[in-house]
Amino acid sequence: MFGFSQHPSWTLRLGAFALWVSGLVGLTALTALMGSLGHARVIHDDRGLTFNLVSPAKRIVSLYPSLTESICLLNACDRLVGVDRSSNWPEWVQSVPHLGGLWDTSLEDLVRAQPDVVLMSASNAKLTAKLEALGLPVLVFQPQTLEQMKHTLRELAHLVEPSKAEQQGQEPVERLIDSMDSDLRNLRIQMPKWSMGKSIYLEVGAGGYAASESSYIGRLLEPLSLVNVVPQALGEFPRMDREWLLRQSPDIIVLTHMEDKPLKTKPGVRLLRAVSEERVCMLNQEQSDRLLRLGPRVALGLRAVVDCIQKMRPM
Repeated sequence: MFGFSQHPSWTLRLGAFALWVSGLVGLTALTALMGSLGHARVIHDDRGLTFNLVSPAKRIVSLYPSLTESICLLNACDRLVGVDRSSNWPEWVQSVPHLGGLWDTSLEDLVRAQPDVVLMSASNAKLTAKLEALGLPVLVFQPQTLEQMKHTLRELAHLVEPSKAEQQGQEPVERLIDSMDSDLRNLRIQMPKWSMGKSIYLEVGAGGYAASESSYIGRLLEPLSLVNVVPQALGEFPRMDREWLLRQSPDIIVLTHMEDKPLKTKPGVRLLRAVSEERVCMLNQEQSDRLLRLGPRVALGLRAVVDCIQKMRPM
């Protein structure tokens, strides 16, 4: 089904792979894989590599949670034959074989799943190389901005949806993107007036890592008329100590992890005005997953932040 047009030895490697796993793949699947690419659609991954697709992929392995969620929101959850251990949404994926994490993926189980394509992030180039050495087509996507995420969605739509000629009306991926954009616009107008121009600190992990102005989360916060206290010069997700946080004294604090003890009981942190005046949002696991995974559900994650701010006592 796939042709890796930028790799001159693809056909040779594919033939070697077919001999090695002939008992798993079979002659029929091999014939389909090696079929004519004359009417192929083109997919570009984040490495700039080009793939040719004859027909929608039927068997997909996803090793990145936001890509798993994207496939499901494109109505192709039933194409998944393997996912990473962190993929936990929607409920459907609980019944899909989990193949380990990005650093301990079971190659034996992955090959046994007979995927048409493997989706993964750019975080483990060694694993990508191993999979490609086995003759498996790999698409790498790791969007860093909202616009890049939309691009990823459109590329994944090419992977799973019928061609435009076979569709009627607006493409499903464009409906999904329009819905997400609409949700984000609505969140902007739902912010309480008292919060306009107030400072915010959003912690993305228990180790004190925070979302700066330059992160995708920082860019999502900006249209809400909130001022991020973590400057872009420090990088996207720098680690900030408590002394620095005390000096900044943000008006609003958002935590994407549950604290084991109330913040008011913790030395130092309890001195923060946002803590003493109860302007702290503590997201649960599902809300955090939505916000921290840059995928189609990110607007729902941001909604949890807006809903929390709405319930705060005005300054």
